[in-house]
Amino acid sequence: MGAYALESAVWANGGEYIDYETGTVKVNEPEFYEAMQFVADLSLKHKVSPNQEAEQAMNAYTRFVDGSLAMFAMGPWDQPAFWELPFEWDIAAWPASPNTGQTATWLGSMGFAVSAKSKHPQEAFDLAAFLSLDEQGQRENYQLGQAVPNLIDMAEGEFLQMEQGPKTRQVFLDIIEDYGRPDVIAFSKDTQWMDLFNQNASKVWNGDMSAKDFTAEIHQQMQDLYDKGNK
Repeated sequence: MGAYALESAVWANGGEYIDYETGTVKVNEPEFYEAMQFVADLSLKHKVSPNQEAEQAMNAYTRFVDGSLAMFAMGPWDQPAFWELPFEWDIAAWPASPNTGQTATWLGSMGFAVSAKSKHPQEAFDLAAFLSLDEQGQRENYQLGQAVPNLIDMAEGEFLQMEQGPKTRQVFLDIIEDYGRPDVIAFSKDTQWMDLFNQNASKVWNGDMSAKDFTAEIHQQMQDLYDKGNK
């Protein structure tokens, strides 16, 4: 399998990076560091996921496409390339936490903005509306394998009936409607607290520190950076 997303493991295990309501960083709690150790052990202990060096040499996408990797975390935008693969493939829900039996994963989207200083505000709005809400525009978008339609009836109807894979494309809708989560930094004005974590997490991925010791060591530094940049 490819690199296992840490945020998915943390959320499914009942953990959080931060409580945004109180501004409290929570990486030093058991639900977090146990999930982080689980992800590290997939490579360090169980040898079922490429280590950091192997991932840098050849990423999971390339390994999956060439048939040397059994499982890969894909998004709807990966469909066009996968339609050309010489082997059968399908999608399933993100794996559940071994502790809770729950699953969670990152859910991303994008929007179109119209500048207040635009010389052509109506034309800009019309284009944004076409790309976001127009029935034919949404149809062309999903038929090209770019995204799930924004129009609910279309997403639950003709999108699910596409001939091209994946067969179980209902999974895309399940993530949107059920267990998809915004990115960790979605509500941060300043992301230095998260940058610090990501820049030092290799200590755990390489086996130099346990997740428990690492999160205990970095927790206060993350809290201080979050407080400085976001409060």
